[in-house]
Amino acid sequence: MSELLNDTNFVTKNVGAGIDLQTGTTLTTVQGNISRENGTVGLIVADNTSDTITSNDFLNNGTDGISLRNADQSQVTLNRVMGNGGNGIALGPSSVSSGSDNNFVNGNMISGNGDGLVDKVRCISGTGNTGNNVTGTGCQ
Repeated sequence: MSELLNDTNFVTKNVGAGIDLQTGTTLTTVQGNISRENGTVGLIVADNTSDTITSNDFLNNGTDGISLRNADQSQVTLNRVMGNGGNGIALGPSSVSSGSDNNFVNGNMISGNGDGLVDKVRCISGTGNTGNNVTGTGCQ
């Protein structure tokens, strides 16, 4: 799959993830959505490349607000990520790879999540991640 648009949806109270980008999608844009009070993550991006996640609200989900797992070269910008039970935004591995690499994470409002971080991502693994929400070496 490629070049999909997920725009202006209200996604709430699912048992699992609010929005789940399927493995192998590329060039997908997720914008203007509200994903709240879902059982697990507000948005999961796993084993994908070059997605754009911008101007969404991920609020009060059971685990992470946004979880990038082996998601590379994506843009995550201008989202509100608040009140989630786990990480606000997490960059890390999936079952097929060791990390999320070369993502640009910038201008997101992140607070009140279970990880306690304010305006910063939880970098579990990966390299080359940049943006004002990424600290240190970008997950080396």
